[in-house]
Formats: sequence, structure tokens, C-alpha cells
Amino acid sequence: MTPVVLLLAPRNVARDGPGPPAGDIGVGLAITLGAVVLLLAVIVTLALLSMRRQRQLDALLASGAPRRARVLRLAPEGTTITYRGQRWVGLTLTVEVEGPAPYAATFAQKIAERYIASIQPGAIVDVRVDPARPTRVAFAGIAGKSQI
Repeated sequence: MTPVVLLLAPRNVARDGPGPPAGDIGVGLAITLGAVVLLLAVIVTLALLSMRRQRQLDALLASGAPRRARVLRLAPEGTTITYRGQRWVGLTLTVEVEGPAPYAATFAQKIAERYIASIQPGAIVDVRVDPARPTRVAFAGIAGKSQI
């Protein structure tokens, strides 16, 4: 059996140049790429959640039972950034129903900036209510005016 001899050569600065060995650059690159992939994953997840929330809102506006409600509270929700003429607001409403007593519902929704002044506390608004879950409510417009 022939013995195996490993020879470890010292780093040749004249040949390799100054700076860290190539292995150190690979670790830094892997960390940077990992951070970029993680950031992209977070952005994609937030975008998908936002699209899901919008689909749920669209479905409720299309198939929810029409009701009238009185605005009890309107407040900025999360960030107060206006995007495409809409802003996230939190609403607390008293929903009027046939038969039983009116009930309060609280939710957040993007509202067109042009409607904000008209939906202050005391205003009557049109909403859509999920018949299966009456506390699930969506703002549909100003009472007696065209829908959003």
C-alpha cells in the first residue's frame, strides 16, 4: 500500500493578490444572496396577502346583503399613506337590520379619498353584510349615492 502525502502550500501573495482568500468571498456572497432571497419572499408574501384580502372584499361587495349603517368612528388604520387615491381607515358602524336590534361592527378597509369627508361620525352609509357572518361588513358607498 502506498502512503498518501498531502502537501499544504502557503498562500502565495504574489500569485493570489492581496485580500481575503476566495473562500471568504463566497461566504459573504452567500449571506448577501440569502438576505435578498428572504427580502423577496417577504415582499411576495405581503403582496399575496393583500391580493387575497382584496378578493375577499370584492366578493363581499358583490354578494353581501345591502344594509344601511351609521358611522360611529373613522380613524386612520396602519399607515396613513394614500395610494392610488385610497387610504386605509378603520370604521366602527351601527348596522341597521330588519327585525333584531342594530349591532356594531368594526373593520378596516381602503376607502377612496373623496369619500373620507362624507363618512364622518353620524353619517349614514351603504354597507354589504355577509349573511353567514353578520359582523363581516364592507363599506359600499355613501347612502343614496352611487357605489364605489
